[in-house]
Amino acid sequence: MARDVVCSVRNCKFWEGHRCTADAIQVSVDGGGDEAGYIAKTNCHTFAKQL
Repeated sequence: MARDVVCSVRNCKFWEGHRCTADAIQVSVDGGGDEAGYIAKTNCHTFAKQL
């Protein structure tokens, strides 16, 4: 299991110096299913906008 999850989304409340501090990460395939053909077809559903 990965210990460090790199993130470049500065406006996410879990972003801390290019690391994700969320307790868990949920990533899914854009459009459903369980296989992605390329990076743009994946989504991080853990994102929460920083206030």
